[in-house]
Amino acid sequence: MLKRFRSIIAVATAVAGCHAHTFYVAPGGSDSNSGTSAKPFKTFGKAKAAVANVIPSMTEDITVIFDGGTYPITETVTFGLDDSPKGNHTITYKAAENETPLFTGGVPVVGWEKHDSNLWKAPLKRDEKLRALYVNDQRAVMAHGEIVSAQGGWGEYVVTAGQAEWAWQDGTTADGIKYKAGDLPKITRNPIDVEIENQTTWNKNFIGVREIVRAGNSWVFKLQQPYGAIAQQIGWNAGLRLKGKHIIHNAFELLDEPGEFYFDRTEGLVYYYPRAGENMATASVVAPVTETLLRIEGEVPDKPVRNLIFDGLTFAHTDYNLENIAGSRGKATLQTATVNTVFANSNWHYDVYRSYDVLPGAIIANGIENVTFTRNTIKHTGCEGLALNNGIDNVRVVGNIMQDCGGSAIALGHPQHVYENDTPDLKHAEGVGIEKEKYRNGTEAVPRNVLIANNFLPDNAALFNGHTVITVFFSQDVTIEHNWIPNAPYSGMNVGWGWCDFDGAAELPEGSVKADRIAVFPGKPTTVAGNNVIRANRVEKTMSILHDGGAIYTLGGMPDSVIERNYVQSTEHGIYTDEGSANISSRFNVVHGAKRYVHNAGPRGRKRKIAVEHYFTDRNEFRVDGRYNSSTNHVICSPDNWPAEAQEIIDASGLEPEWLYLAKSWKKPPSHK
Repeated sequence: MLKRFRSIIAVATAVAGCHAHTFYVAPGGSDSNSGTSAKPFKTFGKAKAAVANVIPSMTEDITVIFDGGTYPITETVTFGLDDSPKGNHTITYKAAENETPLFTGGVPVVGWEKHDSNLWKAPLKRDEKLRALYVNDQRAVMAHGEIVSAQGGWGEYVVTAGQAEWAWQDGTTADGIKYKAGDLPKITRNPIDVEIENQTTWNKNFIGVREIVRAGNSWVFKLQQPYGAIAQQIGWNAGLRLKGKHIIHNAFELLDEPGEFYFDRTEGLVYYYPRAGENMATASVVAPVTETLLRIEGEVPDKPVRNLIFDGLTFAHTDYNLENIAGSRGKATLQTATVNTVFANSNWHYDVYRSYDVLPGAIIANGIENVTFTRNTIKHTGCEGLALNNGIDNVRVVGNIMQDCGGSAIALGHPQHVYENDTPDLKHAEGVGIEKEKYRNGTEAVPRNVLIANNFLPDNAALFNGHTVITVFFSQDVTIEHNWIPNAPYSGMNVGWGWCDFDGAAELPEGSVKADRIAVFPGKPTTVAGNNVIRANRVEKTMSILHDGGAIYTLGGMPDSVIERNYVQSTEHGIYTDEGSANISSRFNVVHGAKRYVHNAGPRGRKRKIAVEHYFTDRNEFRVDGRYNSSTNHVICSPDNWPAEAQEIIDASGLEPEWLYLAKSWKKPPSHK
């Protein structure tokens, strides 16, 4: 598979070597220039516009070359059909040789002065709260307290179905949360900027506060509504809990540790507690402003943006201020890189995931074909890195660095892709119909023919710890190979979606466990995922914060899919084929340091036809139960003396030799908070 994709890249590169049109861009240029090497443009937007003017008459490929330096992106650079080349020609946007063009969505923060013995402050003009700050190319975090114990709900918030677009059913939730007065200081500045973090088993939820009041011996944090209600409505104990462990973020009174900041938008000042060795008189400090730097939008299914190459570019410092529902802010989800957007049935399957959406990335694409991202860097993002959502066909993500993304480094597809181009019969008695579908009939296409290879993906899911580093929903013919994922708070990758709820089962098979259930639509199985390959990846030190996941994690049926020759080290479950996983061959993997199961394919959720074969591991802890599943021919050995075959798999995992330079300058940052 990799050789086939490499040949495509080689042909594209060879063709791109002889261009009828080459434009140049430099930070010191001018958009009134002609775009030659002697008179370069100044901005990405101007270069793209110049290319669009040439496209109607193009007879050869086009290249845009960016000199090194910083290019502020204050508005998203958007590619549409007019930016797609004619015929089989390509348009390449690339870095000049040995140069690093940086496209930043942030603004410099300057004018730092001492506030007190620990804190510095600087002016910042901004209307919204600030959720990220970057000091000397390192992420700082919102000021936050220690874990506190929530004491339960306060008040009532009543929802009536149909009262607004976000209200799909009736319900009553708490309007606020109580905390012991002695557990938190009195918060006096901008309570509307305060956030509550609630960790569940496999995700974290963030909810905005609208007001903080004293009630006897308690602080009452009134929630921003309706998002506070939406977050409580998520089932399976995945939503906002009113009791248990919470963390309060973004209050000046909690600014007490190095690496923390607080932005007071009333004063227009940002406060920062420097880390050891940081000199704020000379420090480079960036505050993110722009949410998405690059957006590619074709028309699904018949008019994609085609034949683009992005090569050697760096994208950084994007913003994300949580989901905005009727003026209330929050980010709550059922699992991984999704966000709940409406007050809906707590059984998310009944709505066919129509109550969930995906999140913004530094780069977003829909309706694209034959597009390549190679040798780029995406770092320091407010949410996702590269988000490829709908209508993604023949796309290559090869040889990139994606580091310190707030959420997933790479997110592919959409949870609503259960059925491609839904029909009216796909409506559960307790759920909504296709009128609530994001992609209406005729505009939906799952990702197909995608290669994700030789990417270096350290330290992602930095803000939203429940995101997997590589997230793939429903997909066909996707190959994920030779990627290196070191350090993740949850699973290294999630491939597949839908649990067992869309396999068409009309009855429970013999031996089903108590938690099993029949399909949402008996006799109508989803058929949109399959022939996926997860091969030769190196996934290390995952599951550092959350639970019930693994280095490699799958959901739902994927006929003719393979998980092979991966090296997994230090995680909870090594490889976890979870609910609904089916028709998967997992073989010749090396798993070292799994805290629970080397491979988990437990009985819950109709897992079937999973063949677990020929593992090399230091623990004989396999859980492979259920219908037609098998576990055979494993070699249990010491990691100090791997057999030659196992060592060969380890040595060949992760980045291939020509891409090892991507990790050369990597330095492990502090652990996730």
